[in-house]
Formats: sequence, structure tokens, C-alpha cells
Amino acid sequence: MITSLQVNLDQAGLDHLLKAPSGVVQTFMRRTTERTADEARRRVPVLTGRLQRSIVIRRGAMGSWEVLAETRYAYIIHEGLMKKSVTPTRIRKNGGVRVTVKKKGSGKGSKPQRFLMDALRDIIGSLD
Repeated sequence: MITSLQVNLDQAGLDHLLKAPSGVVQTFMRRTTERTADEARRRVPVLTGRLQRSIVIRRGAMGSWEVLAETRYAYIIHEGLMKKSVTPTRIRKNGGVRVTVKKKGSGKGSKPQRFLMDALRDIIGSLD
């Protein structure tokens, strides 16, 4: 019967596993990131193909990996646009102060198309 157990961890060895580009953890993270980018490219709405081509992976700080869409309008497509208030419909006086009352305009906005987050959720879900 074992009454005591001593475990000695090799910190340098653990760091190598976690952070070395060829280490097991980094290889898994890079492959998972590549799969996520591929799925995001499949999901992204395509008009000219520029947004789809802008989806790339990059190694971040501390051994992390990132999937990025590198166009100026990627955020707008991903998060959508809110309906806008367009033109003032009337001006009323309130104690001598002019208050402009805006009516919700005809701007329809756009629904979010979360191609990055949805791709990540699918890939993480497939790891189970």
C-alpha cells in the first residue's frame, strides 16, 4: 500500500510542451485554429471574395493562436448594423431649450453574420 507519493515536475519540459512550435499542445492549437479558419471561410458571405480571402491565422503572444478577418468591414458584417435614426421629424421647445426628436428611420440595418464565432463553436463542439 502506498502511503505517500512525490511528484517532481520539470518546468522546462512543461514549457516546451506548451510553447514550443513543434510541441504537442502548439501543434493541436495550430491545427484547431486552421480548421476554424477553414470553417469561417466556408461560412462567410461572399460578394467579391475579398472578405473570405482576408481570413487568416496568426500566432499570438504566449503561445496563443488567432483567426482574423483583415478587412475594414469584417466587423460590420460579423456584428451587423443597428437601425439608424435618420432625420429629425420635429423640434419642440422645452424650457427654452431646443430638443430634436428623432424618429427611427427607414435604415434597415443588417443582421449579424457571425462567421468567426459560429465556426469556432462548431470546431470546439466537434472536439468532444
